[in-house]
Amino acid sequence: KAFSHPSLFPPLHLPVPITTMSDAPIEEAPKVSSAAALTAVVTFYGCVFLVLFILFILLRDRFRSLYNPRSGRNGCAEAVKCDLAQQDLPGISWLFGVFKATDEDLYEQCGVDAVAYVRILRIGMKLSAMGLFIAVWLIPTYHSSPREEEVGGIKVPRSNFEVTDDLDVLSMGHCYQGDPRMLGSIFACYLISGLAMYLLYQEITWYVLVRQQFLNRKTAQNHTVYLRNLPTRLQSTHALTSYLNNHFDNGITDVQLVKHVSDVEKLCKKRDKLAPTLAHNKVILEVEGTRPRLKVKSGPFWARKTEDVDAIEHQQTEMDEINGEIAACVATIEGESAEHDMKVKVDDASALEHPPASIRDAAFVSFSTLRAANAAKSEILCTQPYAVFAEEAPAPEDVVWSNAAMNHWAWTRKTIIAGFLTGITCVLWTLPVAFVATFQKVEELKKLGPSGCEAAGDCPIKVAADNFAALDEVLAALSPLGLIVLNALLPIILGAYCGLEGHISAKSLAGSLFGKLALFMVIQTFFVSAMSGSIFAELDAFVDSPVAKIQDILASSLPTQAVTFMSLIFVKVTVGLAIELMRPAPAVIAWIRSKIGPRLTEDERKQPFLGLNPLSIPGYVKYTVLYADSVLMFTVLFVYSVLHPIANLILFPAFLFLQLVYRHQMIYIYDPRNDTGGKLWPAWSGWFIVSLLIAQVTVMAVLAVNEYGGAPFMLPLIIATVLFWRYLQPQHWRVASALSISLSHTTDLANEEGKEGWEGAYKQAALASTAAHGKAHGAQDQSREGVLEAGLAGSGPAEVPMHHPGHGDDNASLRASKDIPGQLVFPVASPEEDDARRGAWPEDVRGARPESMQGGIRNPRDLEEVTRAPSPTTMTSGHVSELYPQYHRDTGTA
Repeated sequence: KAFSHPSLFPPLHLPVPITTMSDAPIEEAPKVSSAAALTAVVTFYGCVFLVLFILFILLRDRFRSLYNPRSGRNGCAEAVKCDLAQQDLPGISWLFGVFKATDEDLYEQCGVDAVAYVRILRIGMKLSAMGLFIAVWLIPTYHSSPREEEVGGIKVPRSNFEVTDDLDVLSMGHCYQGDPRMLGSIFACYLISGLAMYLLYQEITWYVLVRQQFLNRKTAQNHTVYLRNLPTRLQSTHALTSYLNNHFDNGITDVQLVKHVSDVEKLCKKRDKLAPTLAHNKVILEVEGTRPRLKVKSGPFWARKTEDVDAIEHQQTEMDEINGEIAACVATIEGESAEHDMKVKVDDASALEHPPASIRDAAFVSFSTLRAANAAKSEILCTQPYAVFAEEAPAPEDVVWSNAAMNHWAWTRKTIIAGFLTGITCVLWTLPVAFVATFQKVEELKKLGPSGCEAAGDCPIKVAADNFAALDEVLAALSPLGLIVLNALLPIILGAYCGLEGHISAKSLAGSLFGKLALFMVIQTFFVSAMSGSIFAELDAFVDSPVAKIQDILASSLPTQAVTFMSLIFVKVTVGLAIELMRPAPAVIAWIRSKIGPRLTEDERKQPFLGLNPLSIPGYVKYTVLYADSVLMFTVLFVYSVLHPIANLILFPAFLFLQLVYRHQMIYIYDPRNDTGGKLWPAWSGWFIVSLLIAQVTVMAVLAVNEYGGAPFMLPLIIATVLFWRYLQPQHWRVASALSISLSHTTDLANEEGKEGWEGAYKQAALASTAAHGKAHGAQDQSREGVLEAGLAGSGPAEVPMHHPGHGDDNASLRASKDIPGQLVFPVASPEEDDARRGAWPEDVRGARPESMQGGIRNPRDLEEVTRAPSPTTMTSGHVSELYPQYHRDTGTA
């Protein structure tokens, strides 16, 4: 180093030769600093968010149908209405009012997923506040690392990786190899990890109590178990009922075998398509007093004739024919099942081994008590391997009947295929993510140009940079948008893979989708985008010496990538929250719906048409996307609270504004019926620990590459984190997955007088479609075959509950009863009207679109129990102290 120093050996000045323009040296444009790039991003997107936020405050009181649909003023369904939304908070008072809603209020009015997400954001605020405290002493420590050292009495640059950027000098990348200042990094990692584990333990304690409350409700779902892969000897109602009654003291109240009903489902779809048109034509007759006409083609194709017929009469005749075919098919299937049961009762051996082809190897079994239902979920019900799997049943309106009939081997095969496709996509997704990440800096783009063009001065990117001095800042501002667009495509692609896995409900699909999204967030958005720019920019050097290049990335590039993630999170939060508040897409869709489709009456205007929803159908929170985004934010928080603590200046306000906005949206806007009961939270907590371990291993790797002797001191922390998770996993999740025996016993005693049998609650949708007013068809069959198409264009399959009355194509507007909120009520003509209009509408028309138009609710009495969580069940202090004694001294109820 000393011999190469310019003060000892000054450069030799030779006469300057005459050169041509092409031989002239190229002057490098001054490099735009990280601070300038981050300032450009914060200034531009911050101003955009501020303007739209102020605009939202001004428009919120004027357009209440758009910004407060849960108040009920726009005629939303009763299950959507929220007591908290009834409060009039004008101006900016809502900014403080939404924080007054307690966790109990959110649980009761918005669901378990909503309050769990708010608490996740609260954890983020606490951890980022700790990160800011760490930054107070860690940033000066990093900055004080000298850049020069004395060699032979002469000061020469340190032999560490060069970090000269005005923001990067505040990171660990500024420390030289073996710098003792890196001891502060280890101490900071211990602090942030200790607080994270403490907060997670508190949240698990809360989660167990909430799950106990949720499982203690008196609903069909909590009293029912889904059994799959039944052996042939149990594929009859009589055999299965007898077998289970022998083991559960005659506690079985209903057994519904899953049957193959594809023919009936096709007819129901045909009827669903016809029903809205017939209903609208009858409204035209009632409102305008004219009978619509319809042109119908008849005869063979070589002599086809077009006739002008009465639309109502023709469609009514067609509806009668379809209903007749449905009734015949259902009678055949039910007859086969009844005949099979009769043979089983007389111990017909051939019947036991050869059930009818229409019977599948799955069933829904309802129990009279919560205690029996919980025992059935945990017991081994059959000694035969791969037989009689007992699972928690989804809500009746959420069942995907086509998947409920899938056997175990078909389910296994589809799961393997979905996993393989996910892995291939994860590998291929690296290319677009790396390409977008490389566009953030001009100097890295120039290194990707044609070989030799930069030296010749004709690099197109170089020419653009010379002509447009702010190109680096523009690319730095646009690069996060590219990553956001790529991440927005993931729920659609991964949701399609989840649909192949054969999930029994859209809510169980949500858990699988969240796991895949979190995996992509950690691998692609974090690691690939952090390292791809450096790898792509110096691809030749990476190929020649990959180990040395990886060390360079870990020691210098990774610590200085904080600005990249700060920009990404800031853009994602500001742009995302601005769009979330303003709701431009729902407003445009509702306006288009107001101009097309049936809209003669107020009831018709409240119905969706061709997938276009009015403002009375507000939609659902995309919990899978929100939870997955939080995994990325916590990964950045854990890693860069140590490597580059300044990142918390962006993370803390990000968590704060996310909580502010989503509290408002959950209370005032979104339909809470897609709540999974907190099933996403255990998976999220696992990824929380994974993010923490990633940060700890990354810090240890950076310390080791920088030849710091204290790197092994990170091993006890990593081991402690793994042991902490191993301590939580076996028992805490087991307690949260099933209701405790004392609570179930107490609840069963309290419900003894009003005990429900739950008969027919899980009767297959297509088989129940011939009853009066219909029984659960549209929500449970039409959609389920294409559970993915249901929402992949927008919110993702897991975010669109299949019982939603307005989902799917032509999920039109026929409603069977005015008692169900949001339904179209058929007007009743007076006796003086003509024959076609006399009396109430025929029974078969009123039942034409049965439960698909009722949101899966069989009668108004079930509305509270099926689609809306009732008030939390009161738990005595004795029950709570059984779970966690510390709660006994704080409160007598949970």
